Amino acid sequence: MNEQLQAALLSILNSTISAATVAKDFLLAEIPEVIRQLLIWKAVESGIWFGLGVVLTALSVFVLTKAVKFWKAGYEKMDAAMFCSVATVLSGGCGICFTFTNLTWLKILIAPKLYLIEYAASLVK
Repeated sequence: MNEQLQAALLSILNSTISAATVAKDFLLAEIPEVIRQLLIWKAVESGIWFGLGVVLTALSVFVLTKAVKFWKAGYEKMDAAMFCSVATVLSGGCGICFTFTNLTWLKILIAPKLYLIEYAASLVK
């Protein structure tokens, strides 16, 4: 009985070791692809926010210049022009914030290893 138990335990131990070896080999083969996909995802996500910030900033500058033209021309409905101006300045501020706080795509492009170290450190926190 004892020999059967030892044989079963040895069989289980060997299959566990071989499964762990296969899993290790699989992970070692797939880690570069996972890292590449993570970098692409984070760069695209940051690029979208950066692009939104650029569009918001450009749109706010365009609307603000139109509002200033109306104001200089003595436009009769100054309330609408003032409202547009205030809304444009606020959206422009948001656009500038989006633009300058979402430079992760640039960090990934210039120094991907640095980004990965910082990303791993943020996961540990």
